[in-house]
Amino acid sequence: MIGLGLDGYEPDSGHESAIAFRIRVVEAEQFIPAHSHRKGQLILALHGALTCEVENAMWMVPPQYAVWVPGQLSHSNRATPGAQVCFLFIEPGAAPMPDRCCTLKISPLVRELILTLAERGGESLAAPATARLVQVLFDELAPPAAGAPAAAGIKPPENSSNGDDDG
Repeated sequence: MIGLGLDGYEPDSGHESAIAFRIRVVEAEQFIPAHSHRKGQLILALHGALTCEVENAMWMVPPQYAVWVPGQLSHSNRATPGAQVCFLFIEPGAAPMPDRCCTLKISPLVRELILTLAERGGESLAAPATARLVQVLFDELAPPAAGAPAAAGIKPPENSSNGDDDG
């Protein structure tokens, strides 16, 4: 996939629990203007620079991290030439994700699960094997229980501040 386009995919058009897209920015900087959708979006940087503007705050997406944007929040995305990103759209209520925008550290397992899901598409999204893959991904995305050691998947935000505090 070239640029930041999703080949006509509209996040709110389907009700799959999760769908992922891997995007390679080839030549010029790519920009998706402010928009919102019902599904939450995990924006994962694989290579290069990626920013996401949400509620007048700029979120940098460094490699090995992702920005979570809950559904219904207006946001825009910008990627530099040569960037590689994954967008993971999650149906509301399908996985226990945060209710606010935040930066999340991505484990190697979660990264590979998202990349594998991005390679599958169309009819394979309904296949039992893909459903199992998505369930493992959701299990890994689940935050650890209070008092439990951090899970191997997404770690709690290291700094939940978006830069608006005074300290």
